[in-house]
Amino acid sequence: MAAKKPSFFAQMRTIAWLHEAQRQTGATGLTSLANRYAKLTEGKLKATLAQREFKQYAHGKSAPSDDTAKEVEQFLPGTLAVFCLGPQDGGKLLPFWQALGGDPECVQIAIETFDQERIGAMMAESAPFYDIMMEIVGRLGVPEEEILQGMLKGGFPADESNVVAAAYLNGTVTISLRLLVALIAVWRRSIEINTEVPFMGYVMFGLMHKAIYDLLDPWDIAKHIVTYMNDLINRSFLRLVAIHNRATGKIASADEDDAVEPTA
Repeated sequence: MAAKKPSFFAQMRTIAWLHEAQRQTGATGLTSLANRYAKLTEGKLKATLAQREFKQYAHGKSAPSDDTAKEVEQFLPGTLAVFCLGPQDGGKLLPFWQALGGDPECVQIAIETFDQERIGAMMAESAPFYDIMMEIVGRLGVPEEEILQGMLKGGFPADESNVVAAAYLNGTVTISLRLLVALIAVWRRSIEINTEVPFMGYVMFGLMHKAIYDLLDPWDIAKHIVTYMNDLINRSFLRLVAIHNRATGKIASADEDDAVEPTA
């Protein structure tokens, strides 16, 4: 019987974890990682991870056991956080996986913890989603009016004609991994409650052009994450079409009503 294929997020966790270990050791490949890890653990463990054991995690084909992840954490602190939470920037722990694929409660927590003092207070006071969304999107530095004009003028491009992408390329916008997590969470929330979906879709398309690659390439997951996000945006747009068709009496196709997404 063939082994069950790991889920998308299981693969991403493993790939990111493996590349975090490579980042910390300066290894350029799995053979180099195995050798450097062996030196780190020499005389400190009864048995270290052999080269073949690192190779089995390549491309996320299999995930490390809890014991393995904890062992590696002893010698390479921070690898466990990457596996459990997602890519980190060295500061406050970032719930990347939960923002991208978690349930609604996890998404809400990811939004709130971005800025506990400001966003947390707004959520505690039941501020409208639009206000919370713009508080976070505003941190990008691209005016709302420019985003709306970009949507009206050019649709939803994922290239330099997107005003968010252009601002990033021009250096007028800087984005941290921490802000990206918050933007992903508020985008996910917009889909969950079916509010401001086109606006957040446009913003995310802009970030997918280059910013996300720059931020996530160190963990070798950028291409996979962009593909996943692109699919989810398109599904969310199809759902809007389906809702519109129902409201106007048109018959929606099965694909238009399919908004199922994998979870972390």
